[in-house]
Amino acid sequence: MSEDFIFVEQEWGSLFYKHIGKRTRSEAKKLCSSAGPSVHLPIPRFYEEQEFYKTHFGDENLWLDMTFHFSEGIKSANEHHFIRFVETYSKLNEQDDAGIEIAGIEYHEWINLARRNGRDAFMDDFDDFDKWRDQDVFMNNIGEWDWTNETVLFDAVCVYDIFPDESCSKCQNESFCRYKDTSRKETECVCKKTTKGDNCEIDLCSKCQNGGFCDFKDATNEVQCICSFPFYGEFCQGKSCLLICCRMKQQHT
Repeated sequence: MSEDFIFVEQEWGSLFYKHIGKRTRSEAKKLCSSAGPSVHLPIPRFYEEQEFYKTHFGDENLWLDMTFHFSEGIKSANEHHFIRFVETYSKLNEQDDAGIEIAGIEYHEWINLARRNGRDAFMDDFDDFDKWRDQDVFMNNIGEWDWTNETVLFDAVCVYDIFPDESCSKCQNESFCRYKDTSRKETECVCKKTTKGDNCEIDLCSKCQNGGFCDFKDATNEVQCICSFPFYGEFCQGKSCLLICCRMKQQHT
């Protein structure tokens, strides 16, 4: 790593960074990787790290080392998921017409992508469906995440993280690791909100069947299964059939 990187020490960990100005994402990725195999664009892994990037670099739109795809949601370069969007079964009215809606599953409470969540937001963009595929993620100047294509010029920072220690390998289920306090003698796992336990080993969604994801119900501490279409039910144990599909089946029997 070159000497022009700046060292920053935070309570939760340490890092080297280098500001490289406004770049397309591909240019930024190339410049960062040329500085070393472990150098990357910012990946806010937990709330304190998100606030660090927001405070120090939040005056401009900032590239993150995240990608977005409609079928996979937002995930980091090291394959950690931060949010998913799922096609799920929904009753549209009392006549048992059925349809598909889009559910957003946010694994970290400090992410605010409400503008993109829900069926209405999806349907508004349906005519331009390509914008929901293979996009690159950035942090805007108020700290929210959004996505666009990589050819846009945004602020870019190369980062080299110094991970706390080898004990972080105990953290499970896409969790992260940080120091407990300024003494830096002990580390702790930072769990996504659908897991708990010292090592994030307890999966609160273990009852969800048929590939169901889960999230917390609004304003409660209870988890709910979010089922991928065509499954439904409390634990995604049932399989639905669109009204039109049922009618077609009846016509051919």
